[in-house]
Amino acid sequence: MPVRFFTDRLPYWLIGPFLLLFAAAAYHRATDFDDAWFAEQAYFLLRDGVVRSEFFRGINHWEERIYVFHKLYIYLLAGWTGLFGFSAPAVESLGTAGAVLNVAGLYALTRRGVMPGANVSRPALLGWTVLLYVSCGLVLRYGFVARPETMNAAFGLWGYYFLSTSATETDRPDVRLILAAIFAGLAALTHLNGLMYGLAGLTWLAWQRRWRIGVVYGLVWAIVCAFYFTDVLLDNQWARLAEQFRYDPATRHLFGWVAKLNTLISFHQMLFHNQVETAITLMAIFVGWFSWQYDRQSRPLVVYLLASMVWMWLLTRGSSKYYMLLILPFVCLLAGRAVVVSASRWPRWGQVLGVVITVLWLGSGLLEGGLLLLENEAPIVHERTAALARRMGKPGSTVIAPLDFFFDQIGHYRIHSLSYYYLLNQHEYVGKLSLSQFFDLAAREHAAYVITDPKLNMAYDIPNTAPARIGRYHRIFQDDWNSIYRLEK
Repeated sequence: MPVRFFTDRLPYWLIGPFLLLFAAAAYHRATDFDDAWFAEQAYFLLRDGVVRSEFFRGINHWEERIYVFHKLYIYLLAGWTGLFGFSAPAVESLGTAGAVLNVAGLYALTRRGVMPGANVSRPALLGWTVLLYVSCGLVLRYGFVARPETMNAAFGLWGYYFLSTSATETDRPDVRLILAAIFAGLAALTHLNGLMYGLAGLTWLAWQRRWRIGVVYGLVWAIVCAFYFTDVLLDNQWARLAEQFRYDPATRHLFGWVAKLNTLISFHQMLFHNQVETAITLMAIFVGWFSWQYDRQSRPLVVYLLASMVWMWLLTRGSSKYYMLLILPFVCLLAGRAVVVSASRWPRWGQVLGVVITVLWLGSGLLEGGLLLLENEAPIVHERTAALARRMGKPGSTVIAPLDFFFDQIGHYRIHSLSYYYLLNQHEYVGKLSLSQFFDLAAREHAAYVITDPKLNMAYDIPNTAPARIGRYHRIFQDDWNSIYRLEK
């Protein structure tokens, strides 16, 4: 009988191995583009009191001040790195803190928020919910990366916890409803995609016809969201805010109704990006339909999950796979409840399909963990940057370097990133910026050194086969990972 697969003890046998896989994949983790980019923002916030960037000096006045950024996340990262330092593991571990808050939210919801019923095994409900979360390939990958999605999802999940446990017998707001609106607002401040949680909450309340409570919820949520504009208001820089929002290099091509239509049409690329996202999408569809049919008490959660997905579809300006983390805890919560509450009542074909999708989910997590272990063969980042710095000298000078040269070197050099020149090449040179032109620009900037990027992580490409002397620069070092060019007088 396929339903025997969903035993109460199985998740507790599997959670430990997946946590070990997470730890193994985090050890010597190869740095992500956003690790250094967000760390630099937090660094200048701590040092100068404002968020700005030397990496991208010359773009949208970012070297003066950035107004469009993941505000609450950067503030949290500044506090985090103020305590633990700016090493790559310290920066990346804030993503782990967000994942832990998700697990805490799942624990709270399985104890009270999903109405498990008197005869339901709470340990089994918690076990299956947590197993699905920690075994997800996206958590294995982005649970140790400096990106805001895990923290964003945590605020959204806790917002749903307070929303789902607020008083339902009256049409008067209580403390939990206010907390629900506050947490939904915090999600929006962490990343603007977090607006989906407040809108999903309003949709959820409208579905329940709780109109007056919806007005209070929406008002509190809007007030919290308005704090996004605090720095703009204090500096009276509304025009600069609009400029940076409109011409952000990552999203400038997504403006206009045609671009938005293309984004909406291509949303499936996120839902079925690879085996991990495919497993999440199939699980959401499967447990959503079966829960609606066989478990009436889960319908509020189904409505909230569906509303979240629709609002994410309407709001997002891209189809990056890590956005799936924003709905992941709700899928895990619904799937865990389905296993424990209603799976025994499903038709046999539904039970078989449930086992298949669960195995696909667990298998995709194992595969993603294995891929991470293979990716982590690069030299440890702080050892590599220190070795490069020893060959350079001239502390305090300007260098053009990969983003991860930030780690352990930001206090010694003024770093202008190769990623800036990648964007310059794309937008100003139509992809035709030659090596001689690039090194001429570097000389005009008086960059003492140019360090190549082996990963080509959105960086201007200087191949290992490039000449040893280009313009006023001479190559003084080369290995399998980097080359160093020095400015000759």
